[in-house]
Amino acid sequence: MLRFRKILYCFLIAIILWITTGYFSAVFLTRSHHTDKAIYKTSLPVQQIELFTQDRVKISAWLIEGKNDKAVILLPGIGANRLSSISRAEFYTNMAYAVLMPDLLGTGISEGDYNLWVK
Repeated sequence: MLRFRKILYCFLIAIILWITTGYFSAVFLTRSHHTDKAIYKTSLPVQQIELFTQDRVKISAWLIEGKNDKAVILLPGIGANRLSSISRAEFYTNMAYAVLMPDLLGTGISEGDYNLWVK
């Protein structure tokens, strides 16, 4: 009977750890990652533009005009903002591409809440 209780306690502790780890991981991955506007500086010839979602939430982006009819959209990774794409933007700009670099919802200086889960 004592061995059964030890196994049961270990199982319950494992379940509690599993649930709390999942909860804190989800909270960390889905929190907003807004950035101060003051650090948004680059030597690239960018135009600050604003896009709006269907529910009128502002998406902030940079547009770099290209010298030909080719374009690329550089999307940041999870929790990142457009600053993470500057080196790639320089690469495409040197190849005469137009480049759009948005901050996704809840990141950088875009409005809204950052959320990985589809509603």
